[in-house]
Amino acid sequence: MRLKYELLEREHEVETLQRSPSLAIKINDKGVIINDFQTDDAAQTFVIDDRDHKVFVVRDSDTIFIHADGETWEIRAINAIDAASQGRGSSDAVIAPMPGTVVTAHVAAGQQVTIGQTLIVIESMKLQTTIVADRDGSIAEVFFGENESFNKGAELMRFERVDSKTELETN
Repeated sequence: MRLKYELLEREHEVETLQRSPSLAIKINDKGVIINDFQTDDAAQTFVIDDRDHKVFVVRDSDTIFIHADGETWEIRAINAIDAASQGRGSSDAVIAPMPGTVVTAHVAAGQQVTIGQTLIVIESMKLQTTIVADRDGSIAEVFFGENESFNKGAELMRFERVDSKTELETN
């Protein structure tokens, strides 16, 4: 059975080829063999191609957060029915992808930001995640400060609303 996941705004097909004695999967057209899998309190160790990879994995509904080698990746399971029925729209809100606590707010209300700029760093289950601006704009409100906790889906901050008429006139 092939499953679809989204990573870095790109879909990937994952197929389990074998479960024992080692796990063999195919990601898109590339085969990966996981020879060993160990877990302790928080970290998991995957042995892939004779190399140890220490990773932290957190699952929240259809989203999996993987932290390894100083980076965090968000992987979202794609439900074929939902994908067929939903379009992607943009929003002025910056939404928390998981429950957590603010580590550092890098911007304040009224500040201009550019696409890719760090907005906020959050922590959830000992993993830090950096949330960056998905567009240029001005921050209207910041709803949480350092060390404040929030729930999944909470609005962390909001961009100034762009007047579509003004935007069309400037382009």
